[in-house]
Amino acid sequence: MSKQKIKDADSSVVSTGDAKFRRAQPERSIVPALIIPSAAEDRLITAAALSDPDALPMTNAQLRQLRPARPLPK
Repeated sequence: MSKQKIKDADSSVVSTGDAKFRRAQPERSIVPALIIPSAAEDRLITAAALSDPDALPMTNAQLRQLRPARPLPK
């Protein structure tokens, strides 16, 4: 068999002689749609968060102390 590149019907597979290589496909950006909870759902979510002692929401004082890990672009 010759050593030239041969494309399969599936364009992501390329043959070189006896070896076949699969081309890396660019990953699709999977960004789920942002779903804003209703006021009633938000109250339920907040109540559930407040009832979990291991995962309490941050207080306003704690939130004010946060700083960006990287400088913000100007």
